Amino acid sequence: MAWRLTSRSSGRVQRRRPASPGNSSGAPLNSRSVRRHGMRIRVRKAYPMTKVKAFVFGCFLLSSSGLASTLSEQDVVQMHSNIESIYQAFEAGDAKPLVAMTHESLLTFIGGREVFEKATQDAVNQLRASGVKFLEAELGAPTRTYSAGEEEVCFVPRISIMEFEGEKVKSIGFMIAIRRIGTSEWKYLDGSGPRKHPDLLYTLLPKLERGIDFPPNRMEVP
Repeated sequence: MAWRLTSRSSGRVQRRRPASPGNSSGAPLNSRSVRRHGMRIRVRKAYPMTKVKAFVFGCFLLSSSGLASTLSEQDVVQMHSNIESIYQAFEAGDAKPLVAMTHESLLTFIGGREVFEKATQDAVNQLRASGVKFLEAELGAPTRTYSAGEEEVCFVPRISIMEFEGEKVKSIGFMIAIRRIGTSEWKYLDGSGPRKHPDLLYTLLPKLERGIDFPPNRMEVP
C-alpha cells in the first residue's frame, strides 16, 4: 500500500512507503481517502500491470474494430455501380469488365489473367447459347468490413431471378468486395464459388479473419 498525505492548511505534503516487491514496476493506483487527525489520508491500492495492459489492449481492439467496420456512402455507391456494370456486361456477353475488376487472388489461383479471361469469356458464350434469360436483380446493403491483413473485405448481398427452359430460378448470393486499406479502388470475387467450396475464400484470402457470418448463399425455385 502507498500513503499520500495532504494537509489542507499548509499545502500538499507527500510521503510514500517504499515500493513493495509486488509493486516494484510502479503500477497504476486506485485511491480512496480517509481523515486522520485533521489531515486527509489518501490510500491507494496497486493493480497488477498485467491487468492494466489487458484492459488497454482490449480498448485498442474495440476502437480498431469500430474504425474498420464503417463504409462511407461513396463506398456503397461505388460498389453498387461496379457490381451492376459487371453483371450488365456479363449478361450482354462481355466478360471484360468482370476480368478487369476481379481480385488478383483469383487470377493467380486460375493461372493468370489471360487464362482467366479466356475461361470467363467461354463461360459467357455458353451461358448465352443455353438460352438463359436474366429477368431482374437487386443489390443489398454491404456488410461491415472484415480484416484480411493489408486488405479489408465486405460482402454485398445480391438477389437475381433467371429463366431457363421456361422455369424461373432465384439466386440468393453475394459479391465479395476487397480493397487495400487506405485506398479507394475495390476489386471483387463472386460469392457463388464459396457456395460449393466454403474453404475457397480462405484459400484466396488466407489472412481474412475467421468467424464471419456470411450472407445467405443458395439457389431457389420460386
